[in-house]
Amino acid sequence: MKKTKRKVAAFLLAVGMSLTSIPMSAYAQEVQEPSNQEQESQEVVQEEKEEQAESVEEQETVEFQGENPESNQTITSMDLDGNVTEVVIEDGTVDSYAAEKARIGGGQIVNFNTGSGGVTEYIEEGTNTSGYTHGSYGADAAYLGTSGGKVRFMLSGVIGLVDANKVQVVSAAAAQSVSYYAVTGGRLIHYITINVNKSSYASVLDNGAAPSYLSEGTKYYSYDGHYFYPESAFQQMLEDYKNGNRSRSVNASAPYYNYYQYLPFRSTTNYGSDLNAMINARVTASSKMRDLGNSFINAQNTYGINALLAVGVAANESAWGSSWIAQNKNNLFGLNAIDTSPGQSADYFASPTQCVNEFTETFLSKGYMNPQDWRYFGGFLGNKASGVNVKYASDPYWGEKAANVAWSLDKANGNRDAGKYTIGVKDTLSNQHTDLNVRQERSASATKVYSTGTQSSHAFILLEQNPTSGFYKIQSDPVLNGSRSGIHSGSGRYDFTNMYAYVSSDYITKVSIGNGDSGNSNSGNGNSGGNNGGTSVDPVSVPEALKNVISYSAHVQDIGWQDAVSNGVMAGTNGRNLPMEAIKIQTSGVAGLGVKYSTHTRDLGWLEYVSDGSVGGTTGQAKPIEAIKIELTGEKAADYDIYYRVHVQNFGWLDWADNGTAAGSQGYAYHIEAIQIAVLPKWSSAPGKTDTPFQVKSVDLQYRAHVSEIGWQEYVGNGTLAGTVGKNLPVEALQIAVKNAGNLGIKYSAHVRDIGWQDYVKDGQTAGTTGRALSVEALKIQLTGSAAANYDIYYRTHVQNLGWLDWAKNGAASGSAGYAYHVESLQIIIMPKGSAAPGKTANAFQEKGIEIQYQSHVQDIGWQNWVKNGELSGTTGQAKAIEAMHISLVNATAGGNIEYRAHVQDIGWQGWVKNGAQTGTTGRALPMEAVNIRLTGALSEKYDIYYRTHCRDFGWLGWAKNGESAGSEGYAKNIEAIEIKLVKKGEQGPSGGGTAFKKK
Repeated sequence: MKKTKRKVAAFLLAVGMSLTSIPMSAYAQEVQEPSNQEQESQEVVQEEKEEQAESVEEQETVEFQGENPESNQTITSMDLDGNVTEVVIEDGTVDSYAAEKARIGGGQIVNFNTGSGGVTEYIEEGTNTSGYTHGSYGADAAYLGTSGGKVRFMLSGVIGLVDANKVQVVSAAAAQSVSYYAVTGGRLIHYITINVNKSSYASVLDNGAAPSYLSEGTKYYSYDGHYFYPESAFQQMLEDYKNGNRSRSVNASAPYYNYYQYLPFRSTTNYGSDLNAMINARVTASSKMRDLGNSFINAQNTYGINALLAVGVAANESAWGSSWIAQNKNNLFGLNAIDTSPGQSADYFASPTQCVNEFTETFLSKGYMNPQDWRYFGGFLGNKASGVNVKYASDPYWGEKAANVAWSLDKANGNRDAGKYTIGVKDTLSNQHTDLNVRQERSASATKVYSTGTQSSHAFILLEQNPTSGFYKIQSDPVLNGSRSGIHSGSGRYDFTNMYAYVSSDYITKVSIGNGDSGNSNSGNGNSGGNNGGTSVDPVSVPEALKNVISYSAHVQDIGWQDAVSNGVMAGTNGRNLPMEAIKIQTSGVAGLGVKYSTHTRDLGWLEYVSDGSVGGTTGQAKPIEAIKIELTGEKAADYDIYYRVHVQNFGWLDWADNGTAAGSQGYAYHIEAIQIAVLPKWSSAPGKTDTPFQVKSVDLQYRAHVSEIGWQEYVGNGTLAGTVGKNLPVEALQIAVKNAGNLGIKYSAHVRDIGWQDYVKDGQTAGTTGRALSVEALKIQLTGSAAANYDIYYRTHVQNLGWLDWAKNGAASGSAGYAYHVESLQIIIMPKGSAAPGKTANAFQEKGIEIQYQSHVQDIGWQNWVKNGELSGTTGQAKAIEAMHISLVNATAGGNIEYRAHVQDIGWQGWVKNGAQTGTTGRALPMEAVNIRLTGALSEKYDIYYRTHCRDFGWLGWAKNGESAGSEGYAKNIEAIEIKLVKKGEQGPSGGGTAFKKK
């Protein structure tokens, strides 16, 4: 959301950083510390910028869908899948008593949603930069006390000071909701509250793969998104913020940075023409973003703005091209749409493509990317501390939402972009404010091209993994002149090859190590030797004694067998699009150590293992290798680990695999072009990231959910979330289908409230109900057809009051039964048979314990009360016969019935009845003498039913089971009491009592 008008306070250039551990000479040369004359000059420039800011309306707006936005009082929220939803703005003011009580002590938050008009201005502590936020997009901030009569807070990475009459200080414990992070399915999810008086979370955002130090099942708190504190350490978090450190966070020495949120715009996506299909899969037929992928790619290649990130901004700003401003003005980015009159003031464009070009060239490349522009706080999405988010949006999580869209698109299309670049950050703490010089060359005396500004968490693309002469080569944020000696402010055209610069490595923390070529760097040292050709990569550092422990040679199309290379060196080619067709690997120098390997070869699949220098793959058949598995063998294998990674067509370098795990891809028909193999002593650190060594293309699966109050959502793809999270809206129906998968089909069944398990439907038909307000509580999904033997289908559900359950597989139940809890969202993934599960599988279905209840009609007494689960029904010691019974099950959701019959005096065996119906007689004084009880259907597969009778003159007989007779026949001995128990299959049943049935 934009502000209507900004009041820009005088800017004070201040270097607010500690000199501890920084060489004074480096500090003096690399941190911008102006002389008095320079200070005066910069103040004049800053005054000009402030005047410009006063005359320029903010370029950010709230998303409005449907009617002209002038009449709406709404904001937008976003879910994990990047879906944008309108939310009515509500006053989140906490009652005065609760607010006053919060000031007594304890963990406290600052409530920005106080109904004071939405936008709240503040001053950043340490820089005196003016900022603004909107409490209806993010209500809570960390309370850090007061300073100079103002409330001190941290929100979205910024430490600021705000007038006390514009906010409230509230007890965190008393708030119904406080924003937090949690790990779900290996992803780090951010739950954002817009109203601390409500227990719901308006936006739920994916921050990427969760770091290993965070665990599922724990809430974590963070108001900068970089350092995390468990729920028990909320107060310690506030104290750390006040003290300017993060010493009690779980990752004090390893700050986390959301990759897409801090990836500079000066980068490129691995997606090309396929971006069109990716967008079209997410939008409606009338969307202004439809068929716009090529426009984003062309703008990226011309103006240097990453197409995937630009799509993320457009999706958030225009609700995927469906907002009123997008529909009526072709304005996808809310350009010049101010709060007081967004529909009227928003710029009009002749076409969506023209809007994309204006945004990427004028607003970003010439504006937000230019350190001479008043809006520059770093060239990445960022948050309220740094990046485009600082001045573009009053939504403190605007940058994170655009990043969420990028994550969503990348996950749905093979994770081809995430982690491509190496990212470094200046000032990882919010109270650090270094103004760092960016140089023309690797020297503190080289020409200063520009300086970063004092914002913390300023991100760079590092064009090399390791600094040389104390400087990192970086991709430049601004457009540079031909000599790279200064900024070319008059042009928005960007040249990735020639627009680079250098920064001192003393001030940089590397937060993401790239798995592909970063920008246009050539991080290698030429060819690795012989006839390998192409661009090499740096060898792995291995102990001197192991330099030659392993050697390997690649057979490459158009080249043939290359010379063998040794431990850690690249074989194959990189940058020439030449497939590897075969490989030979052998060990030497360590007695008792061998190697075996298997290749996945096009058209042939996984081949048998070969070993110790034999050919893996094929030659002379033009069949590329697509994946590989390598293992050490022999008695010395336990002393070493073998690591390997491959460079794959269209993917680039994947992560490292080890000790027999697959590396490469399957299902894409992408060939391996190069490989690195390293043998290291056991327990050595891996040479690099190990998250994603193998990419599997799944079946084209499509599914959608019918959600209460929403209706049918758009179809989503394999593994994507359908439904909602954090809105307490039940899924009422679903449709699932597979596309272009040959002889592969799908069937599925829903367990529906008040109905139970429905019959299976198949291939896009509707399971569940619509128009009846009956929620789905669980589901079962199975693959069908002859090709089903090649795949496993996994699925999991997010259930009311239970959250995400574990993954179910191949027809097992997912969800709950017996609790009346509805399913809120679901994910479904089809994977090649035998693939590892996408997550935990132990707790996919929660069923409230099934119970058996029964009542007896007793001579001279009549119907007794119901009893259950082995309790006695009837009487003992009173010589009173049971004449009739009802038997039924409670919470029986597995499918099937309970059936029973009685042997009655003068009648004999009656017919079977079931599920609470009467057996025996009433009003005829005819005693029951024996019973049979049994389960049917799925119930009989999960449970055994035991029962025993107390008979006249016999007393308690033994236990009968699963339809056997209990009691007597031919003796005229009536049943006086009965006990019935359910026991899960495989568990010990009741014992004792001898014979269960006597027959004369």
